[in-house]
Amino acid sequence: MARIAGPLIAAAAIVLGALPASAHERDGEEYSDHRGGESRYRHHGDERERFGRARWEEQRQLLRLEETRDRFFAFWDGSPWARARFDRWYSWRREQIRRRFAWLERERWR
Repeated sequence: MARIAGPLIAAAAIVLGALPASAHERDGEEYSDHRGGESRYRHHGDERERFGRARWEEQRQLLRLEETRDRFFAFWDGSPWARARFDRWYSWRREQIRRRFAWLERERWR
């Protein structure tokens, strides 16, 4: 019995330690109760930081993609099949990056 109870108690302690301290905390956003003086909404600085970080990550991934393209053409042997395969992959990857960060364009003009 002690062999079973010990690991179960340890697992429960880990799970309970990982839960938010308050029901009003979710996704890293903290909300005050109705009695407090703090705003229930995120600060604009936090939103700008999130937007800036995502924009930076998108630009970094697009730059790496351009570097990959430059490397391909530096060593390309002239094969039209290799170029067609690379162009297909390149356009697929660029669209994937654009889709992942599409929310940046939607949020930009709010």
